[in-house]
Amino acid sequence: MAHVVDQTASLLMNVTGLTNSLEAGFTKDTVESFFRFSVGASLGGLLLLAFLLTWRQISWWREPAWMKSIPMVPAPNLKAIFTGTVMEFVERGRICRTFMHADQPDLLRLNNGLAGGLFRDFVFVKDAKVAREIMEEPNTCKPDRGYRAFRRLTGYKGSPDFLSSHSHKDELYARTRVKAYEILMKRTIDHYDDLFVGNVTEFIARIGTEGKFKVVDEMHLIATSLITRIAFNEISESADKDLFQSAVWIINDMIARIANCSMTFLDFIPTPRNFELWAKQKLLIDTIETMIAHKRKAIAAGIPGDDIISHLCQDAKNSDRDLLGVLSIFFFAGFDTTSNTMSMILYHLANNPDIQEKARKDVFEVIGTDNAPKLSKIFHMKYLLAVIKETLRMFPTVPMVTREVTETHADGVCPRYKEETTFGVVLNFFGLHYNPKAWNKPNEFIPERWIDPSIDADRDPEQRLYCPFAIGKRACLGRQFAYIEMLTVVSMILQKYRIMPSKDGPPEIKIHEGGTLVVDHAMELALEPYVPGQVPAALTRASAPLNEPEYTTTEVARHHTLSDLWMILDGGVYDVTKFANGEKGGHPGGFEVLVAYGGTDGTADFDFISHSKFARRLMSRYRIGKVKDSHNLLVKEDQEKHILGEDIVRGRKRTTMAMAEGTWAEPPPMRNFKA
Repeated sequence: MAHVVDQTASLLMNVTGLTNSLEAGFTKDTVESFFRFSVGASLGGLLLLAFLLTWRQISWWREPAWMKSIPMVPAPNLKAIFTGTVMEFVERGRICRTFMHADQPDLLRLNNGLAGGLFRDFVFVKDAKVAREIMEEPNTCKPDRGYRAFRRLTGYKGSPDFLSSHSHKDELYARTRVKAYEILMKRTIDHYDDLFVGNVTEFIARIGTEGKFKVVDEMHLIATSLITRIAFNEISESADKDLFQSAVWIINDMIARIANCSMTFLDFIPTPRNFELWAKQKLLIDTIETMIAHKRKAIAAGIPGDDIISHLCQDAKNSDRDLLGVLSIFFFAGFDTTSNTMSMILYHLANNPDIQEKARKDVFEVIGTDNAPKLSKIFHMKYLLAVIKETLRMFPTVPMVTREVTETHADGVCPRYKEETTFGVVLNFFGLHYNPKAWNKPNEFIPERWIDPSIDADRDPEQRLYCPFAIGKRACLGRQFAYIEMLTVVSMILQKYRIMPSKDGPPEIKIHEGGTLVVDHAMELALEPYVPGQVPAALTRASAPLNEPEYTTTEVARHHTLSDLWMILDGGVYDVTKFANGEKGGHPGGFEVLVAYGGTDGTADFDFISHSKFARRLMSRYRIGKVKDSHNLLVKEDQEKHILGEDIVRGRKRTTMAMAEGTWAEPPPMRNFKA
């Protein structure tokens, strides 16, 4: 042993260049102690690993039968084996869209890494029947782990709120939720004409001054203004700014440091990033506590207000800590979700001029061209309401919710072993809203489906579960307020402006799945004053000219290179040479996608990806004729090149495959949105 220690000490000194360390106290005993410590630490680590794996297996044995039958998603890389499959996909910001596809199992398990024995598996559900029966349980509960991240807004100083309360029977939840909703709707009715419409009118005038605007930022500002004035009766631009800026920063930090949401102790380590986090949390807390102090002072003076804060302050059971928790989440839920949804509504209206014109016609027929909207009339705008509903279907404000299973159901679904130590069951709203068994052409933006039942008539109504605000006793309390806000803001924009894509905006709109669906703040749209009778150029362009040239498939097949590239789509012939070489920004997936289909019929895969109507209109500029004969269409031999997606240049397949195959391939991106 002494010989080994001598050699080890000699090697350490030679490698580090510390040849004089022995004289400075680096003795053989020191090296031997260090060696023993290293061996002990390694053995301790192995024992801990063995304990975690054993505990995981014991937990697995104690799970109910329906849990054991759910297939496990294999780890996509070595890192995920240690950190967990859940964390890997949550960090990507598209976990729901990754597992929303019809060829994937309706129930999936994702492991939580080597510590999974303590935290247990993450269960992902997109089965409509299972999701409905869990959300509609009379004693529905939320797992603490699933929602505690939202308490991060106040540094966990506020009491459990509407979102993070375990049960709807919890004392604070039962005491404040219904009361807050009743006050919110009463003030909305009482102050719709002055505070609500008045604030939106000022907002509409301001955003049109420069001809373009940052959509997400502006929607956040108007949503903040409305929630503080209607719910809190606080008319202060400085308070709006403090609440908005602090909340947005904390939300973005939650996305950037997702690990902190599950390992909350990381927030309390003194680091430069945490110093900034603490400052933002303090700003939000101080702003809310200042509001509470003002209301309590008014109550003491005998002039209580009619807003939510005043009413809750008058209940002696509500401490300032209770109010901090309730009001912080009330504000967050009230401004973040509706602002992101309104951003996506405007995006779709800008990129679908025909839909925008229908929505504007609906507004003019119900409200008028210059009249201010009336609360009694806005829900009569059936087409605009359909646009909102379709946006919520395709982009649910909350991409997923978690619930504990509290009952045993006929299909075998029952409570998990030690439910309180899990994330419960996670319901994938993207998977539910894009279910092809429930919706016809689910990847297409079709507002008419909410007016014409025949569009989805051939689909199974039992498979159709529309739940952007969730359902059951824990459904969103502010959904009616959200509809009023969206109908009012969007209708007043349509009265004044024509909405168009901005030339300076990003080529792709990024969305990120966090606790809510977060839209990239870079989104930009253009506005021009609406002129009655003026028809947008996009609506006057013919999609297929009369007497256009005809080409045989043999002729089309000759044009299959990057410098001379034709393809067939829906019987039309398109020369996409310029587009493949970068015109109009080029194809989001790269020119290889187009070359793979050069000289052939790409209709099937073009439809499979479900391109937007905007993409189809963009293609119309490259149409040069139609197919003369429709039989014997040539298909390229190298089918492996026919892989659509943003990562084709790097050679990664993005097609889906069965989980049982034991390998992983990420599915195609959703339309032109990527996280």
